[in-house]
Amino acid sequence: MNDAERMPWPRWLALFLLAAGCAGPMGGGIAGTSSVQGAISGLGSIVVGGIEFETEGATVTIEGEPVSASELGLGMVATVRGVVARGGRHGIAERVAVDNFAEGPIESLDAGTGAIGLLGQEVIVDELTVFAPVPLAALAVGDTIDVGGFLDAEGRIRATRINRKTDDLEIELRGYVSGHDGMAKSFNINRLTIEYGDAFLENVPPSGLDDGLFVEIDAAEPPSDDVMVATDLTVLDPALPFDEGDGLGIEGFVTSVESPTEVVVGGSQRIRITPATRFEGGGGADIILDAQLDVDGYADADGTLIALEIEFLS
Repeated sequence: MNDAERMPWPRWLALFLLAAGCAGPMGGGIAGTSSVQGAISGLGSIVVGGIEFETEGATVTIEGEPVSASELGLGMVATVRGVVARGGRHGIAERVAVDNFAEGPIESLDAGTGAIGLLGQEVIVDELTVFAPVPLAALAVGDTIDVGGFLDAEGRIRATRINRKTDDLEIELRGYVSGHDGMAKSFNINRLTIEYGDAFLENVPPSGLDDGLFVEIDAAEPPSDDVMVATDLTVLDPALPFDEGDGLGIEGFVTSVESPTEVVVGGSQRIRITPATRFEGGGGADIILDAQLDVDGYADADGTLIALEIEFLS
C-alpha cells in the first residue's frame, strides 16, 4: 500500500475507538486487543493472519533488535500485538516481533525435493517460500541462511522465508528440549544433540531444564557429528501474549491432537474447539497432525485459544 492508499489518521482513530471495547467472542473473527501470529502476506502496512495492521508508531523488532517497519518482509513470521477493528480485517499494531527458527551454514541441499539440512534440522520449502535476496537455485552447501517458518508434527521447519546472509553471521537455533540428561548437561532438538555444560544460561526455571521447554541456542561453531556446543542458552515463552478475553489468532501446523475438541498448533498453542466454532475448507474430522490451520478466537484464562473460526490452509 502506498502513502496515497493509507487510511488517514482520523479514520484509524475512529477504528481504534470502535474496536477498543470489542474484545472477546463475537462474529466476524477477532476484535479488540489482540495477538496474532502468522507469516506476513502483504506489505505497505503489514498483513498477518488476514488482518491488515497499520504499523506507524508500532515498536518493531527482528530477532529482538529494534528496526524500522520498512525492514519487515514477505514470509517473515510475525507476532503482532495491537487493536483489531470490529469485523477482524483491520488493526493498529502496537508491537511487531519477528523471530526465526534457525541461522547457520547449509549442511545439505536438495532443490528437487525442497529439503535443506541446517543445524541438524530438516527445513522444508515449497512454492510459497519467500527467498531473499537470491532464489533457491542460487543457494549452495556452506551458505549461511536465516530461516523463518512453522514447526510441523515431526519437528521439521516448514519455511516461509529463507534469507541468505553474507555479514553479521551467527549460529542460532530455536526448538523444544527432548531427551534431557541433567548429568551430561545435554539434550536433543530433533537429531541434534546440544551440550550446554559451559553455556551462559538465562531464564531457566528453578527446577532446571526439562523436556518440553522452548529454548534458543547460540553457538560459536556449527555442529560436528550432530553435536553442537552451546555458548548461550535462553528459555523462551512461546505463548502468544494475552490477557483473558483478548482476541488471539495463529497460523501453523497441528502438532498434537489431544482430543476431538483440543489440539496443539506449533508445538505450544492449545486450541479448543466448541460447538460454536465455524470451519472453512474442512471440518472437525480434518483436524489431524500436520493440518495447516489459521485459527481465530479469544484467550481463555490459561491462554488456550477458544476457536471461533478455523480455516484450513492445506
